[in-house]
Amino acid sequence: MSTSPKRRRTGGPKQQQHQQQQEEGEEEGPLNRLPADVLSYVFGLCVARLEEVAPLARVSKLFNACVRRPSVLGSLGLEPHERLQRLFPNLNMFFPNKEDIAAASAELVATLQQVRLGCPAIRRIDFDSNDSNYHKIPYVRDEHVQLMASFRSLRSVSLAQCVSVTDIIPLQSLTLLTKLDLELCQSIPGSGFACLSSLISLQDLNVGATVINDEGLAGLSMLPAVEKLSMGSCRAVSGSGFACISSMTSLQELDLGCTSIDEEVLAGLAMSFPALTKLDLSGCKSISGAGFACLSSVTSLQELDVPHTYINDEAIAVLSRSLTALAKLNLSFCGSISVSGSACLSSLASLQELGIRQTVINDAGLSRALHIWW
Repeated sequence: MSTSPKRRRTGGPKQQQHQQQQEEGEEEGPLNRLPADVLSYVFGLCVARLEEVAPLARVSKLFNACVRRPSVLGSLGLEPHERLQRLFPNLNMFFPNKEDIAAASAELVATLQQVRLGCPAIRRIDFDSNDSNYHKIPYVRDEHVQLMASFRSLRSVSLAQCVSVTDIIPLQSLTLLTKLDLELCQSIPGSGFACLSSLISLQDLNVGATVINDEGLAGLSMLPAVEKLSMGSCRAVSGSGFACISSMTSLQELDLGCTSIDEEVLAGLAMSFPALTKLDLSGCKSISGAGFACLSSVTSLQELDVPHTYINDEAIAVLSRSLTALAKLNLSFCGSISVSGSACLSSLASLQELGIRQTVINDAGLSRALHIWW
């Protein structure tokens, strides 16, 4: 059988290069002649979604080089929920049907695969619905977490409200990760969070409203760089179980609202966090009124939330003398504070915002104007 002879390239070097591009299926066009920094600027102006960038990145090598630039990928992330809602409107329902969940799950697999081909250096993936009225994302599953783990350049991941995710072990490979949101991922086993201890670059971690337990938290306590830890409504951790986070000495913001932390552990933590600037103890009923006085050692505190607690006049008096940097204080629904006991709040020279909803406190005794919410 005879084969057709290979076409001979003719002309000068430029014409031969053009012929080679035609043979390889990469036709040189006006966009390919633009400088890379100009293309990068155009991408930033015209492309709002990473799903749109991924196919473009495969147009040519120059386009691909532009997409990999930090100036492009730094401002773009994969946020598929809104598009999937348009494709499958019933996902907005509290009880979407199984067919829509399966279809959305398959569509998400295809999207991740497409983005992996076009934009492997993506830095942010956000599966969160960003909808306060919608609390569950049932179509994100373990297979998506496995795919997502192949994006080794990821810095930020949100799986918040992804209630079908049960295995986060693949996230161990994302060694550059600095932010991880697992809020309301209630299908992950309590001890399953310990696997994240290898993410040594992690700075911002949210495991609020999950079933994390003492064993899982012990694993997380080995993370050396965490500056912000959110554990609100983690009811499976025992009161003494929180003691292990005292080793996280880089902490600047800590949310332990609606947990069973007790005042003995709180006192220990207060001595461990010299750089803590924000603390949320909302609804912590295991701490006595005077028990909050131990926070006087955290002199760097700028924001303190203690609504729905037993904090009393004694603790307020001690904190008012010590927390000179405090700019925001929320005492709403704190029925153990009297009018006379609140008078010492005037000594908080840096205080700018004060929450006193459903309390007997009024602004009559305060010596200066504050932003007060009732």
